[in-house]
Amino acid sequence: MEYESQIGQDEFVVDQLNGKLGGTFLDVGACYYKHINNTYYLEKALGWRGIAIDVDPHYQAEWNANRENTIFVVQDATQIDYKKLCEDHGLGPVIDYLSLDLEPPHLTFTALQKVLSSGLKFRVITFETDFYRYKDSRDPSRKLLSEHGYELIVEGDQDDFYILKDLKNNL
Repeated sequence: MEYESQIGQDEFVVDQLNGKLGGTFLDVGACYYKHINNTYYLEKALGWRGIAIDVDPHYQAEWNANRENTIFVVQDATQIDYKKLCEDHGLGPVIDYLSLDLEPPHLTFTALQKVLSSGLKFRVITFETDFYRYKDSRDPSRKLLSEHGYELIVEGDQDDFYILKDLKNNL
C-alpha cells in the first residue's frame, strides 16, 4: 500500500511512531477521504481509528463509505469542543496524531489554539502553515506549539512536523 499524503505527513507519522499499529488520530480539515489525505494510510495499512473534521458536507458520503474506522464530523473546526468530541468517541487524553490543514492558514491557527486549549496531547502533529503563500503564518504556530511542549522536527514552506517532547522517549 502506498502513502497518500501530499508531502509525506503520513510517512513521517509512521517513522516517528515506529510503524505503530492500532493508533489514533484527529484529522482537522480532512477534505478527501483518500487523495492527498494524511490519515488514509494510517487507517488502512495500520488499523488506526480516529475523527475527521471538515466544514464541507460534500465529503461526508465518501468518508462514510470508505473509512469505516473514522467518525466524520461536519462542523467548523474553530468552534468545536475538542475535549468533549474526543471523549465522546473514545479518544484521548493522548492521541497519536493530529493533522491540521484548513484554508486559509489563520483558520488553521485558530483551530490549533482551540485544540491545544482542550488539554489533549498528541504524539505527532503536522500543521499546515502555507508559508510559501502567507509569510506571516508560520511564527505564531511555532511559538504556540513550542510553549505546549512540541518540538519542531521538520520545517517546511507548506507544513511543519512536530513531536511531543514529553513523549519523545516513550513512543
